[in-house]
Amino acid sequence: MPADNLAIFADVLSMHNRVAVQDAPELASEAVFFGDASAVVLALPAVEDATALATAARARVEVPVEAPILIGGYATHANIAQLLKHADGAIVGGAFEARARVAGVTAQSVREFMQLVPR
Repeated sequence: MPADNLAIFADVLSMHNRVAVQDAPELASEAVFFGDASAVVLALPAVEDATALATAARARVEVPVEAPILIGGYATHANIAQLLKHADGAIVGGAFEARARVAGVTAQSVREFMQLVPR
């Protein structure tokens, strides 16, 4: 039975998947074009590197098929606004976790983070 409402997020370069940075934009394009990825996930620790990578991947992915570019890690209270100037969204984990995973995710930590997200 086909899955009509299935989204594929291609983890091209992130905290959990490493490829050569210079290859990531082309791999993102291939994931969308050949792999039918619904979105591409990219991340690097330094904000400047992450935004440059997102910009390069966007330029490559838009030809021939467009797909959202997501930041796949390293999003913090301090950098989320800057990251989202260059990406369509972010996969957030640690920024939602209270006291380094001791207390888990709280509604308050999510609210505080989301107040920083540009609308």
